[in-house]
Amino acid sequence: MEKHLARVLAKLKITYGTSDPFRLCDYLNIDLRYMDMKQHPLGKTAWMLGESIILLDESIRDDSRRYFVCAHELGHFFDDKGFAGFYVANQRFKDISEREADRFASNLIFSLYVEEHGEEPSMIQELSAEYGYPIDGQYYLTK
Repeated sequence: MEKHLARVLAKLKITYGTSDPFRLCDYLNIDLRYMDMKQHPLGKTAWMLGESIILLDESIRDDSRRYFVCAHELGHFFDDKGFAGFYVANQRFKDISEREADRFASNLIFSLYVEEHGEEPSMIQELSAEYGYPIDGQYYLTK
């Protein structure tokens, strides 16, 4: 699956000229909404009548974590579209899907940093401070 996600990330960057998950949602016509989800989960991807929707918890609207959470949910859009029912029913698939979404988000956020700063971050904490990147997420980065 890593090669698939790398191809998706490269194609998004070439096609839309950005790694910003919010701008990508706009370009891809993915409806993005904030709502009170009681901080758990911080984000959710849903498919309703063939339309993709990303829901983010209201608590992160003005928080840097919104970038990573949005990127994670966007990763689900490319990873498991059409498998929503199976995802809920099968814990093993859910675990794999969550790891793949984390891997997608990690690499999208890394690319966004390079896009905005013109260089790679020198420390993982820079990604965390600017984009809410989880410190333990460094294992998902694939250069």
